[in-house]
Amino acid sequence: MTLKTYHDLSCNFEDIRKLVVAVEEFGDEIEIQDVIQFKNLVDCVIEEILGSAHPEYFVESFENGKGTICCDEKDANKIWACLSLAGYRMGQRVSIHFNKILKPEKKKKESGEILGYYLGLVPGQCYKTLMNKDSKSFFYIFWKGSLMYIGKCALLGALTTSGWFLYIVYRSNITKILHKKYFKNNTLLKVNLNYDNNIDNPDQRITQDVDKMCNQLANSIMPAALICPLVIGYYTYKTYETAGFYGIGAIYLYFILGTIVNRFIVSPLAKWTGRVEKYEGDLRYKHTTIKNNCEQINFYKAQSFENEASDDFLYKLLKHHYYLSWWRFPNSFWQNFFNYYGGFMSYAIQYIPVFVMNSFDDLKPSDFAQVIANNAFIYIYLINSFTRLTDTAYIAGQMAGVLQRVSQLLKYMEEINEEGAICNTTNDTSIDDALIINNLVISKPQGGILINKLNINLKDSDSLLIFGNSGVGKTSLLRVIANIWSYDSGEVICKYSDSELAIIPQKPYFPTGKLTLMQQLIFPKKLLDINISITDFESKVLDLLSMLKLNDLFKRIGSLFIQPQFEYVDLTPGELQRLSIIRGLLRDPKILLLDESTSSISEEMEEILYEYLLKNSITLISIGHRKSLSKWHNHTLTLCYDGSYIYT
Repeated sequence: MTLKTYHDLSCNFEDIRKLVVAVEEFGDEIEIQDVIQFKNLVDCVIEEILGSAHPEYFVESFENGKGTICCDEKDANKIWACLSLAGYRMGQRVSIHFNKILKPEKKKKESGEILGYYLGLVPGQCYKTLMNKDSKSFFYIFWKGSLMYIGKCALLGALTTSGWFLYIVYRSNITKILHKKYFKNNTLLKVNLNYDNNIDNPDQRITQDVDKMCNQLANSIMPAALICPLVIGYYTYKTYETAGFYGIGAIYLYFILGTIVNRFIVSPLAKWTGRVEKYEGDLRYKHTTIKNNCEQINFYKAQSFENEASDDFLYKLLKHHYYLSWWRFPNSFWQNFFNYYGGFMSYAIQYIPVFVMNSFDDLKPSDFAQVIANNAFIYIYLINSFTRLTDTAYIAGQMAGVLQRVSQLLKYMEEINEEGAICNTTNDTSIDDALIINNLVISKPQGGILINKLNINLKDSDSLLIFGNSGVGKTSLLRVIANIWSYDSGEVICKYSDSELAIIPQKPYFPTGKLTLMQQLIFPKKLLDINISITDFESKVLDLLSMLKLNDLFKRIGSLFIQPQFEYVDLTPGELQRLSIIRGLLRDPKILLLDESTSSISEEMEEILYEYLLKNSITLISIGHRKSLSKWHNHTLTLCYDGSYIYT
């Protein structure tokens, strides 16, 4: 027998003897037909001549008598040399050509899934070394596998971290879009009043629902959607090499069956998940209102009532959780069955190459055990890739319920935005009067007339006091004048622009975040928006604080520009109302609207305020019930339930 030599490999007599033994093991009648037999021959030759410390390589394919091997470029010559030494001997048995050696980078071995493939081959290699009682090779494979597992875990950690980064991007973009529409024009007011009850708990939809949706999308759905098709394609090819079309057909049929069943059981899950989220929001909102009104509840001795009411909200939530749990059972059953039975299916598919194709009849027991282990890994991984898709469908079903709630809110806000800003009130600087109202008709959102054909004329420095029982439209009239509500007919003409009109609402609002006192008083503006010198403005603020007896609060905080150690909602109603009044006065309004804005302060403080307002010739429109207010106004308007009014 003549052996060819190769100049890049120095071979002594012992190397040649090992090579001859390696090739002779396959017998004179060897017939290489597939990649498994080709791989076994290559493994035997390289391990016999180079030992367990041989370079890393990967037998990729064997087709039409040509083998393809993947290895590092620096090891290519050494591996080619070993195979060339056996070229003559192997050439007698099969027309074989080693047509190319690929760099591993071209196969992206660094990816987690390819690394997972090599890890899947480790158990089979361990079986072989144990059956051959090869201690040296066993420890080499053991340590190599350990390092590969470390790399695999690092890649999984990087993938998980990338998922959370993706979550941050998703949540940022989606929430910003919702915020932009939510705070546009009067959308905020319409969504929260929501008289048609189309949208419940918009705050929950913008926060918790978006959080759940982005979390499931970024960490569960997107990774599976991006990775699974590539992995399925790769392991489909590997399955075809060993089990042919029969093996591929069995696995794909298994997946199609699972998909059909999933289609029927996931749809109800999405519907009931959405309902549960609604009642979760209702229960949370109930506890929020209890927290905000705990003192009033104590005054009423209403703990028992609120206990029963909260339990009722809880019952409704758990009732829908109960129905959701029943729908979770078939989903969970099918998900687990599809997952676990897939592992069993992998051994059933082994029947095809072992008994139908007779692919491994010529293998030694140790090699046969390795092949069975490797094939089982390939089939299990392909089935597992499909089960990951079905698991993703289950998660997508849960996400669909949350997605529906977010999309409902988004659609509702878009409809409101399409209506445009409310611009019924006209600004006309050429008129002599400060405010003219002609034949004004205002309706309730639910239907019915609030105010019918109202006519009012207010000159500069005039003051109007509005009386009436609750629900007759007092605040609604202020909303129309302030240009945040539309009206049915008539006209409202104001001499001054929106920036020259200020409103002090009945319930003061102070944003959370422990903002400085200055920021709270100039809200919603910021300090950079102030057109006068900061020194002059600061002096004006201090004068108003002193006038309304808020010096103690100022001393408690320490400065206009220091963040307090408390939230402003913790202040007394009287303090909040006085701060709200100062906020309105700092705008230097020509017209000031007061919606029961002195209800929480003393008559003495009320007198100080109105003296200041009249001294500065501000046109006033006040809502109130105190008789003491009458002396500060030269006009009165009494509204009635039937839409009529008395104006003097």
